[in-house]
Amino acid sequence: MATRTGRPNGRPPKPTERKRAAGNPGKRAMPAAPGHGEGLDAVPSQAVPRAPEKLGPTGRAWWRKIWAGGRSWLSPDVDGLIIEQLCRALDEAAALRRGIEAGEIPRWTESATGRYFTHPSVKRLEALDAQIMAKASDLGFTPAARARLGLAEVRVRDELDELGRKRDERRAGATGS
Repeated sequence: MATRTGRPNGRPPKPTERKRAAGNPGKRAMPAAPGHGEGLDAVPSQAVPRAPEKLGPTGRAWWRKIWAGGRSWLSPDVDGLIIEQLCRALDEAAALRRGIEAGEIPRWTESATGRYFTHPSVKRLEALDAQIMAKASDLGFTPAARARLGLAEVRVRDELDELGRKRDERRAGATGS
């Protein structure tokens, strides 16, 4: 059974890096941890595709962030449409949020009979927030989604990687002489 946003019910899976940090309490098989030299900059970088013309400033900013953040698993040919939809939803949500914060859109509206109800724009913002989270999850931008896609343990190259590389070069130089 799924929720109205299409996401499955129940708890999301625990990310692999958290299981590994806890010592794998469930004792189930886990994928091998990324080692030294397998950092994020080892993934070939691709250029950020050009943003669609109709995106507003918020959507364009998120377009760049999404492509930069997901460069190792997103494909412009396959994922471009859902990223465009996500950015359009972010644009619309930002515009509604600005209107509500500026007082141009009231949070509550009074009916002809004197009853107060939530303004339809506020309801639309709530629906957009749910859609945004669902699309972000589909694209792998939550910890559980990255774990589901097998991307949870992508390492960022650090100083230890550089020290390990230098050590390996020294050892190769010492045995090669």
